[in-house]
Amino acid sequence: MFWSKKNGNKSQEFQEILKLRSELSFKGIQFDKALFQLLTPLFEENPLLFKDWKDLQNKVLQAVEEKTWTIQDEIEFIESYVNLWKIAKSDELHTQLTIKGNQQDIQIFPLITFGAIQNALQLGYNSMREHPLKIRIQLSQSTLQLEVSNRVNHYLQNQADNMQFEYWKNRLEYRYPEKHQLFVNSNSNIFKSTLILQIA
Repeated sequence: MFWSKKNGNKSQEFQEILKLRSELSFKGIQFDKALFQLLTPLFEENPLLFKDWKDLQNKVLQAVEEKTWTIQDEIEFIESYVNLWKIAKSDELHTQLTIKGNQQDIQIFPLITFGAIQNALQLGYNSMREHPLKIRIQLSQSTLQLEVSNRVNHYLQNQADNMQFEYWKNRLEYRYPEKHQLFVNSNSNIFKSTLILQIA
């Protein structure tokens, strides 16, 4: 195949677009506007809640988009983030988090799992105890597998059809080119995202 200078420029421009969208995805997860709007009315009555939110923000603002952190950092952030959503939603959010595998010495780009989790929390229907939001992480020496599923929101034609989710896919492409697989499945009951990352 012959490559012209014009094609090369297109490829470079494509990488620059991926880089920009990767950064936008990261920023959108660092500060979750939807969560903040839900929590704000509760801060005055519950100062400790404001402290928990502030502590979470301080931690995530220390993360750098292009520098890895440990899988343990990622999991701890997931737990804190989901707990804040549960408080914000009161009795209207049911979740199930499962972590399997050895968490030692695994490094990943920060918040790389959050596109699916944020999407499920913001757009999924998770108020039924028998249909909780399920987050499952399976770790091995070479792969991380994430499964996130929620009850379908019937007010949406396609839960994955939004800019935030697209930017997350762009970030995966930019940070893990040819080292990730993302599967999105939906039926009349369940929306599910499955991410497989090669981490070694």
